[in-house]
Amino acid sequence: MDHKDSKFDFSPSELEMVCDKSFFFKKGQVLSKIKSQYTRIEEAIHKIDFPSLPFEMLTRGKISQGENYLGAPWVVLDAPAFFSGKDILAFRHIFLWGLNISTTLHVSGKYLDKVDFEAVLELTNPELMILTGEDPFIHHKDLSVYKPIRELSIEEMKGLKHLRISIFSDPNEWSENFEKSMRFTKELQKIII
Repeated sequence: MDHKDSKFDFSPSELEMVCDKSFFFKKGQVLSKIKSQYTRIEEAIHKIDFPSLPFEMLTRGKISQGENYLGAPWVVLDAPAFFSGKDILAFRHIFLWGLNISTTLHVSGKYLDKVDFEAVLELTNPELMILTGEDPFIHHKDLSVYKPIRELSIEEMKGLKHLRISIFSDPNEWSENFEKSMRFTKELQKIII
């Protein structure tokens, strides 16, 4: 067998990439800026009065990161948030490298009883999307499972096993992310009774 098997050899562009570690320095700088922005969002959230949210949600937020959401890195801020098995009430602020930025209200389990679905129908932002699929952890804008909130009836919303209302942005809109996340969080916390 010839030791030069094209399946295992690097292409010229791959070879150039593996010899250039500057990408990883740039990636580190970008991730640092994302985390700094999410820390800023978390600090601003803790200054908001959330009279309708349960106390357990108002504890310190959490920033997490990983390397493989659909093959790409991600950073998540959960704030305010409470996770306990199937009982979830959380605002998730997510950066998906190369895909999108989103802020999501995720409600399931016992907290679904605390949602004012009439107030959900009164939300006026046309960018709001609701997850209609079974998997509650789809964080990218997939139009096969996310629908504009205006397309669902109150009965359809009440029939969901989990409520995920999201607003998505393109990574090119990063500079508007702070204000957009804060508006979303303030507006959607009002639907919890």
